[in-house]
Amino acid sequence: ECLLRKGPPHECCCNEARLTPRSHCFPTDGAPQDDAEMEPRVIKATWTPETVSGDDRKSANNTRDFDPGRAPLEPNLTKSYTRPDPEQEDNPSTRENESSLPMTWAVVPEQWEEKCTKREMLPFAEKITYRSSSLTQMSQNYYPGMYKRKRGRRRKHTRPPAKQRFKQTEVQKCVEHTYTRICPKGQARYEKVTDPVEGQCMTESTGLHSLGSLMFECPSGYVSGTGGTTKFHSACACDKTCQ
Repeated sequence: ECLLRKGPPHECCCNEARLTPRSHCFPTDGAPQDDAEMEPRVIKATWTPETVSGDDRKSANNTRDFDPGRAPLEPNLTKSYTRPDPEQEDNPSTRENESSLPMTWAVVPEQWEEKCTKREMLPFAEKITYRSSSLTQMSQNYYPGMYKRKRGRRRKHTRPPAKQRFKQTEVQKCVEHTYTRICPKGQARYEKVTDPVEGQCMTESTGLHSLGSLMFECPSGYVSGTGGTTKFHSACACDKTCQ
C-alpha cells in the first residue's frame, strides 16, 4: 500500500543541556555587599515552658510554642536571569553551541546554609487517655452496653467517660542554628529552570533524524516533547503549531 504524507514531518525537540539541573552563584542586585553582612548568623530557638495537669491531679512540665527560628531573608534579590550555564560544555553533535546557549535561572529561597550548633533536652508532657478503673469494675453480670431489666425497666450500662493524664518525658530539640551564606558577597544562588523548557519545532531540513519508513526522531543531544515518541520528555514543550 502506498502512503502519502500530508506535509513535511516535524517534531518538538529540546536541547538536553536545558534539562540538566544545576545551581550557580551569579552577581545580582539585593545581595549583601560588605563583609559584615556576610558574617554567620546565630539564631536561637524560643519556646514557652508550662505546667499541665490531668484528671488525676498530677502535674507535668511541658514545652509549647517551640520556634526554631528562621534563616535570614533577602527579599530584594533579582528573581530571574537569562544567561548561559557556566559549567555547560559544547556538544559537537548538535547544531547549537551549548556553552553559550541562553538558559533561564530562578532565585532560590535558601541563600544560607543551616547547621544545628546546640541541642538540649526539653521537658515534654505525653498525654495519655484512660478510663477510671473504679468505674469499669462492674458486676460480673454487667458489661458496657449490656441491658438488664430492673423494676420493669431496661437499663443500659455505658462506658465511663475518657480521662487524660500526663506522663513526664523529655525530647531533644535543636535550640541554636548557625546560618552561613552560600554565595560570595554581591552574588546569590540561582537554579536552572528545567520544567517546562521551550523547545523548537524541527523538520527534516533542520535536523530530524530519519529512522526509515517515513519515521523520524529528534537528533542526538535532544529530547522530544511529542507524546508517544521514544525520546519523549514531559518537560519539553513547543508551540501548539508543532503538533
